[in-house]
Amino acid sequence: MSDANREILFRGKLVYNGEWQESQCPIGTMSAGVVQYDFDLATVGAYTGLRDKNGTKIFEGDIISHKEYVFTVGWFDEYAGFYPFFDQDNPAGYGVEAANCEVIGNIYDNSELKKNNAKL
Repeated sequence: MSDANREILFRGKLVYNGEWQESQCPIGTMSAGVVQYDFDLATVGAYTGLRDKNGTKIFEGDIISHKEYVFTVGWFDEYAGFYPFFDQDNPAGYGVEAANCEVIGNIYDNSELKKNNAKL
């Protein structure tokens, strides 16, 4: 079942200045055939449709904390949805409620948050 009110949004770093930008188009916004944003495609991630306990939007590639653990948010094909991962190939094995998590960074700007296999 689909939610017609679900916000479709992407986030990525702009090539020309390295700043984060949100867009409804993962490669940029088209206007008269011209892309208004030029994203570093390696940094583009989809909005999960969820917000953390502070109301911050959670995107693919974000690093979230939940209790004493740190997870990376990623797409999990087996469950066809976004899921917390301890590392790139190791899903947490359980979901975490977004309202009990906090976005503390992302894998592009804060990779140091992911050392020691996800334990704070």
